[in-house]
Amino acid sequence: MQKNILEKYQPVIGLELHVQVNSESKIFCSCPSEFDAEPNTYVCPVCLGHPGTLPVLNKLPVELCIKTGLAMDCKINTKTAFARKNYFYPDLPKGYQITQYESPLCSDGYTEIYSKDIPLKKIRIKRIHLEEDAGKSIHDLSESETFLDFNRCGIPLIEIVTEPDLNSPEEVSLFLHKVKQTLEYLEVSDCNMEQGSLRCDVNISVKLKNGNTTGTKTEIKNLNSFKNINDAIDSEIKRQTGIIENGGKISFNTLNYDVKEKITVPLRSKEAENDYRYFSEPDLVYLNISDAQIEELKNSLPESSEEKILRFKKEYSLNDYESEILTGDKNIAEYFERTVNNIKIKNYASFKLAGNWIINEVLAILNEKNISIRNFKISPESLAKLLNPLIEEKISRTTAKEIFSSMPAEPGKFSDIEAIILEKDLLQVSDKTEIEEIIKKVLDENPNELLLLKSGKVKIMNFLTGEIMKKLKGKANPKIVTELFNKFIKK
Repeated sequence: MQKNILEKYQPVIGLELHVQVNSESKIFCSCPSEFDAEPNTYVCPVCLGHPGTLPVLNKLPVELCIKTGLAMDCKINTKTAFARKNYFYPDLPKGYQITQYESPLCSDGYTEIYSKDIPLKKIRIKRIHLEEDAGKSIHDLSESETFLDFNRCGIPLIEIVTEPDLNSPEEVSLFLHKVKQTLEYLEVSDCNMEQGSLRCDVNISVKLKNGNTTGTKTEIKNLNSFKNINDAIDSEIKRQTGIIENGGKISFNTLNYDVKEKITVPLRSKEAENDYRYFSEPDLVYLNISDAQIEELKNSLPESSEEKILRFKKEYSLNDYESEILTGDKNIAEYFERTVNNIKIKNYASFKLAGNWIINEVLAILNEKNISIRNFKISPESLAKLLNPLIEEKISRTTAKEIFSSMPAEPGKFSDIEAIILEKDLLQVSDKTEIEEIIKKVLDENPNELLLLKSGKVKIMNFLTGEIMKKLKGKANPKIVTELFNKFIKK
């Protein structure tokens, strides 16, 4: 984004996040909520809105919504109601969506964000409520027809609505990663954006820096990746400021983001609340939540990422950076703990080695292949089997890396790593007598280099150490080599 734009204008951004919760069935019927089933197979008269059918509320989405609200310091409203949001769209067979309107389940919360470039900032949560999803229109199977898949109709969603407290794409990205992390730790949702488990609508306007007048907002709909959200916001800020700079006015529009062209495109005039003709859902009674139920759910909340960071620092003696990286994804945190649980020698040094190996070696493969830890072929138990001989100094770090690089292709082949080490003669040489003999031989073969080293040319040591390691086929224990080498050159 051009620097002069942000020097003159301030973006004002609010988000609406639509999160599919981890429920095996839909919110008002017993149809499965699985992804990627054959089109129109997980449907019934209730989720298709047939006349005479009645919705029955699924308990689990209610509990998951409350847990989300508690984790975001929301007020939990003990008496709430459902409403009908009326609009026509081909993939909404009822002609309305059951949601919460005047009385959301959770309200008035917040989440904090920060980074090395952004100081601690509180992002207010206006509301978190329950609703059902609509179906899916498929436009890319035919040039002349649109296909409808109603499997998503009735999928349970929670909607998280922020106040307009965000002021840059960077803040939005921080907030979304924090919310995603929170939802994953709570096991509320898998947050798989590619499968539609987490979608984002962005409300955005711009105003003059330090000005009091907020501009007209637009809404960018259905963004489903962090990159697209960032790029769409960036594009819309440029579009709005360009219009204002040229003397034009911003229209109150709903927009689509064109990924290919990297531009926001107006779809229609944005609907106001009265366009949806909200009214109370007549087929559902009030939802009453007792204080005892709220307390029970509060007590059942799992360890948060912040709590895990503190525990990792205390229990495993990891530093701030290591703890934050390893807890950034709940699955990676679990992978680390399963690894250290299978390490034989349990001390701070081995915990740190395991953490650094995951950060530097495992995450490098995940980033290179663009996969999650859940799809990584080396189990934590297998990684521990590799790290154990390294911790015990039976193999060198170089040997461990060579074995590790071969493991993803044939993980089953490395079930007994110690046997492979013996079979391939990979054991590290730690015998001091053997190492002393090689050091003496190398120094005898390189008298001039030894004289240069003793005269203060310390770089020569790297050459001589390299020659020693060559003769020991790279398998010598480097600590013992250094120790004995220093003794020799002091003679």
